[in-house]
Amino acid sequence: MEPAILQLVLAAALLLVHVAAIVVATRASVEREWAVGPRDEPTNVGRMLGRFRRILANYLETLPAFALVLLAAELSGRGNDWTLFGGWLWLVGRVVYLPVYAAGIPWVRTIVWIVATLGIVVMLAGLALGPG
Repeated sequence: MEPAILQLVLAAALLLVHVAAIVVATRASVEREWAVGPRDEPTNVGRMLGRFRRILANYLETLPAFALVLLAAELSGRGNDWTLFGGWLWLVGRVVYLPVYAAGIPWVRTIVWIVATLGIVVMLAGLALGPG
């Protein structure tokens, strides 16, 4: 499998990990009737479920940029070491971000987010530079 395609597949798998974390946290923090129902009425979701929801929302904010830049690089033939490195930087950063944010580690969470976001910037730079 091409490394860029592997990155996309791993990004999709990480999305499922985020969703699974929300499922587990939901089951642990709310009544079963609310969890399996239509969830029309708000409920106190608890600290961890709130965190996992924010983690997923943040992931979904950066996932499209990662995927679009990666696809643009690959489809245009401009993928290179920089786009690949940036993709791994984003992916590893996002893997680390989930447990760091869930644990509530303030400064480390921000630094990990910056590193992951820099991965997309590196990908953009690689795309602009073209093959190499």
